[in-house]
Amino acid sequence: MKIKRAALEAEYARLQTQLARAGWISQGYVQDRGPGAGGPHYQWTRKVRGKTVSVALSREQFEALAQAIQNWRHIEHILDRMQQLTRRFIFGTLPDTRRRKPLSKTVGMSNTMASTRRIAVTAWRSCVAWRIGLGRTTTSARISLSLIILVTAGIGLFLGTQLAGFVMDRYSTGGKFDWTKVFLVPMFCTLAGLLALIVAF
Repeated sequence: MKIKRAALEAEYARLQTQLARAGWISQGYVQDRGPGAGGPHYQWTRKVRGKTVSVALSREQFEALAQAIQNWRHIEHILDRMQQLTRRFIFGTLPDTRRRKPLSKTVGMSNTMASTRRIAVTAWRSCVAWRIGLGRTTTSARISLSLIILVTAGIGLFLGTQLAGFVMDRYSTGGKFDWTKVFLVPMFCTLAGLLALIVAF
């Protein structure tokens, strides 16, 4: 894993500069529930020890937290890239130890890329396991069940995660979500899947 050290260090320094300018940060998400929602107008929600916890906010707190949450998401992307660069530096420029096997390519990947790879491998293994377990069933049945596992456990999981993040960002303004449009997206995806099944079968 040989790399150009100068280019790596220059990119890392740029990321450090971005971190220094990040401002206030926070995890969780905020909601503008609107008047008459039967609860707090503004609300901040997060996970604490595996439990969902919500806190009522003033308008000023809501706006400040919305910006802090956006800053945190940006920092997560920066830190993910910095980890990737760090591993490339350590394994690509420093003396290595003797290894029985070459390093996995995931060493130099970002956490997102590595997760995607694990999902794909898991889906493939599931397909193989299903095909072995099907025994004497017909070839078409084996292919159909393998395809179902691949789509639901592999491709569907990955695309669903990516789409959910995109939709939430696309239909939010200052931390306020347009829930009608958010829920319309999975509804149309479901209808599209239903139409595809009708046409195919």
